[in-house]
Amino acid sequence: MLALATNLDQSRAIAALHRRGWRDWLRTEPPSRVALVLVPFWTVAINVEAVSFRDRYRLSFDALTGSLDPYRSGADELPPLSAVEKANRPEPLLSDAALTERAITYARREVYRKGFGRIRDLNIQAERVPEADFHVPYWLGFYGASDGTVELSVMNANSGKREGKKAVALFAAWLARK
Repeated sequence: MLALATNLDQSRAIAALHRRGWRDWLRTEPPSRVALVLVPFWTVAINVEAVSFRDRYRLSFDALTGSLDPYRSGADELPPLSAVEKANRPEPLLSDAALTERAITYARREVYRKGFGRIRDLNIQAERVPEADFHVPYWLGFYGASDGTVELSVMNANSGKREGKKAVALFAAWLARK
């Protein structure tokens, strides 16, 4: 299985998950448990053409719901990947049709966000590239609450970036199904 590098080991992940920003003053203990999860990301080749410009690139979306931030790379580039042992890994739920629709919508939004003004004859094509699929490692931090419930925190193990509510909801739903 190929994945982006895990740049945070378990001890560094615990320390990073313990620093919770403005909520630090509410919680003084580190997470009671952490788990590394490899999320499958499916890749789509995007070809955007209009009268005034052309662009080719790849987008990779999480194969669970497509709701996490996508990875973008050049048309023929692959991110640096390494082989990893089997780990916690959610099963893909996203269909190829839903993936293609999400990719085209994302590409269209990017074109309009760049402010090209009057765009004529916009044509966006998306094609699945399964040989470019990869996994992204995430650290999940579990915190016991005083009322007996468990709170969840999520960190991208490749970038070290703390993820927000969408990622927490995605992993909570996956854990509830498991």
